[in-house]
Amino acid sequence: MFREFFIPVGPLGGGGKALGHRQAGSAQSGARCGRKVIAPLLLAFTILLLACWSGSASAQGRVALVVGNAAYRLMPALDNPGADARAVAAELSRLGFEGGRVEPLLDLDLAGLLRAVREFGERARGAELAVVYFSGHGLQLAPAPGEVPESYLLPTDARLDDARDLPRQALALRELLAETAQRSRGAVVILLDACRDNPAAARMAGQGTRGAQARSGLIPVAQASLPLGTLVSYATSAGALADDGTGRNSPYAAALARHLRTPERDVAQVLRRVRADVLQATAGRQRPEIVDNLNGDVFLAGPAQPPAPAPQPDPLAADTALWAAVRDSNRREDFEAYLRRFPQGLYADLARNRLAALAPSAPQQPAAVPLLTTPLPAALAPDQPAAPAAALPPTPSPDATSRSPAENTLLGWQRVREGNDIEAVRLYRLAAEKGDAVAQAHLGIMHEQGRGGLPKDEREAVRLYRLAAGQGNAVGQINLGIMYEQGRGGLRKDEREAARLYRLAAGQGHAIAQTNLGNMYEQGRGGLRKDEREAVRLYRLAAGQGDEIAQAQLGLMHEQGRGGLVRSRAEAVRLYRLAAEQGNADARQRLQALGEQVPQPMPPLTEPPADTGTPICGPRGECRG
Repeated sequence: MFREFFIPVGPLGGGGKALGHRQAGSAQSGARCGRKVIAPLLLAFTILLLACWSGSASAQGRVALVVGNAAYRLMPALDNPGADARAVAAELSRLGFEGGRVEPLLDLDLAGLLRAVREFGERARGAELAVVYFSGHGLQLAPAPGEVPESYLLPTDARLDDARDLPRQALALRELLAETAQRSRGAVVILLDACRDNPAAARMAGQGTRGAQARSGLIPVAQASLPLGTLVSYATSAGALADDGTGRNSPYAAALARHLRTPERDVAQVLRRVRADVLQATAGRQRPEIVDNLNGDVFLAGPAQPPAPAPQPDPLAADTALWAAVRDSNRREDFEAYLRRFPQGLYADLARNRLAALAPSAPQQPAAVPLLTTPLPAALAPDQPAAPAAALPPTPSPDATSRSPAENTLLGWQRVREGNDIEAVRLYRLAAEKGDAVAQAHLGIMHEQGRGGLPKDEREAVRLYRLAAGQGNAVGQINLGIMYEQGRGGLRKDEREAARLYRLAAGQGHAIAQTNLGNMYEQGRGGLRKDEREAVRLYRLAAGQGDEIAQAQLGLMHEQGRGGLVRSRAEAVRLYRLAAEQGNADARQRLQALGEQVPQPMPPLTEPPADTGTPICGPRGECRG
């Protein structure tokens, strides 16, 4: 039968507009900085949410800058920063940062480090969340007695012969904050996993040794000096060493990798878990500190999503719909078919009474039209397969007036498949006059589109949709809801009534109604409070039934990280491909924008799919069988 797309609500852009709207090495133990030089600083990772949309859309999504400096040229090299940076980058990729492709930047000299931070600052503009990860030497320096010490991140080519040269040879933490926290409109998270000792302090003080005798390094940033919306976490307390660990990763980096993807925990809670793990791993020697000036909760992995419940069609609606199809029949077989389907149904007693009053039917000739033992269309029996087209004869026999309304509806459906719309209209009209709800919905479609010799008449389509909807027919409810939503067919535009009708049909497990209702929740229309989580739930139900509009829209929610979903490029691409295979234009455009291969649409079916008894068509005249 027919299925119809809703009119698209607009082009893709920021703010989550809908895609469309449907109408129907090994490491030695010791200090983090190595055995002699005790000063690596593992700066921060800033999680920045970045989703670049075409046009004027603002940046949204998650971005990350990950740096690991180990191969220092003028000071002892470090063991683990490269492995730590790769581990953190891998976890951030799994969380959807940078579209699932976070590439760690290793062994950056000063020019490379400054360039990376500057470019990241540009990406941070307008972001919701930003993260930087730096692993390498770090130190603090007081330029003069009485002045506040400054924390620095050291590039691989840093020279530390004279403290006065340090500002020109390293990246100050305040400069990093200026490039990220002061330019981002969202949250910024910075984590520093480093030795808090100046590896050149002893030398600059004229001493001949380094390490533990050196003056303590990094000093925590005061909360009052942090821009609002910023969090800085240090791998250890002031004056202590950040352990390099006995394994592949430092205790702090290993704890980060374990906990970054913890759902239902904001970043402060996640970092408290990291602190507990580090304390345990180092027997209390290393105690991470957190300076939190965030404005609200910030989730790295997002709240956990419960599995979407399976669609639960209303059995009473199917009972009533089938009874409406056979109640006016004068054939015993029709009522026997009802009782086989619903032996304890609402109308079982009435069906038995009608059977008792009807004489047994004469034997059927081989050329006769199949009776209602043939499975009904999905609109009548949602959990039964639709009758295959080959089960129906090419021409009616006997006369249509002697058949039950349900049989005429089935034959009308077949005539549409054969391209004989005029005969389909005649059969639908005979069944609709007897109160068959499916026929009423089908005939309404013919009037709405002006097919089968009928003039285009949206008012008559509305009348028929209303009759079908009044009997609980999901197709009638959906198409009537469309008319109300768009203010057509003589109806005043009423999105509340449209939402009510979509809800009724969605309750019967109808994928198109679930998609349309989800769209209204996503946009906060029809008197509904905006609720992207509910929209995601409904899109999942419909996408699970193969609805390509729902698949494309759910892909967009995954790509943007909305509706409680963790941003996932991989899942978005998977859903876009499913929709694109069905010819969905919006999904194909998103795949192209992401640089992904666009699949060819699947060839049309030669046999009707299982739900072809659920026809929906409307203003654009785009119908699928």
